[in-house]
Formats: sequence, C-alpha cells, structure tokens
Amino acid sequence: MEALVSTELLDGLHASPNHAVRLHKDIRARHSLGMHFATFAGSDVEASEPVAELIAAKEREKVPDFDEDGGFGIIDVGETAVVSVA
Repeated sequence: MEALVSTELLDGLHASPNHAVRLHKDIRARHSLGMHFATFAGSDVEASEPVAELIAAKEREKVPDFDEDGGFGIIDVGETAVVSVA
C-alpha cells in the first residue's frame, strides 16, 4: 500500500504502530485493536514488521495487552474480540 499511495494522503487516514499507541494513550482508550496489518502481499514493508513495531511501542509506553483495561492488541484474520461496553 505504501508503495502505491503517498504518505501525505495516508496521514489523515492511517496511523503507524507508534502513533497508534500514542493516540490510544492520548484519548485514554479502554481498549484498542490494530487492524489491517499484513493485508497487502508484496508490500515493501514486511508483513510482521508492524506487529513488532506495535509490541515495541506498547512496551516503551507501558501499555498492557488487549484483555486488560487500557490495553492494546491485535487479532488475526477471522478472529473476533469481545469488548465490554459497560
């Protein structure tokens, strides 16, 4: 995707793993899920790279895993996540 669309266009629509973790903290989200990583085969960016970047950003910012309050995570293709709204 990055090879096809300019960064300026994506800035308003897409967040890097590092930026996503900062956004998660800034809005004090109870839970966040990263999505559409590894979507485009043949990308210049290795499919596992965003996951590694997200894990590193979560560790650096001391953000817990998705199943904990204030947590951030990812789900696999076809997997579901249950989130309490109460």
